[in-house]
Amino acid sequence: MAFLMSLIKNKKLVAAIIASIIVIVGIVSFASFSNEPCDWCGESPTKGFKLNNGGKSYVCADCRKKCAWCDDKADKHYENGLEMMVFVCDDCYEDISD
Repeated sequence: MAFLMSLIKNKKLVAAIIASIIVIVGIVSFASFSNEPCDWCGESPTKGFKLNNGGKSYVCADCRKKCAWCDDKADKHYENGLEMMVFVCDDCYEDISD
């Protein structure tokens, strides 16, 4: 506890630790993107999603944001029979999963 209190008193050290955490999170987030073309529209950069067969499905940010069936905001995703990740809204997901 005394160690934490001494850290709080040293504002420069706390600021450096917070900045380091932000940089690390940013690097890890950036590293998860790929230049592979999107499975749906062919655009890049994309994010890779691991498939059940061990391969990857690559989907760009735009195709991850909207439902593949109705263009509403996508809330969920699933792997289709063509080994591609499909992003859908809650309503369409319920219809598909029934």
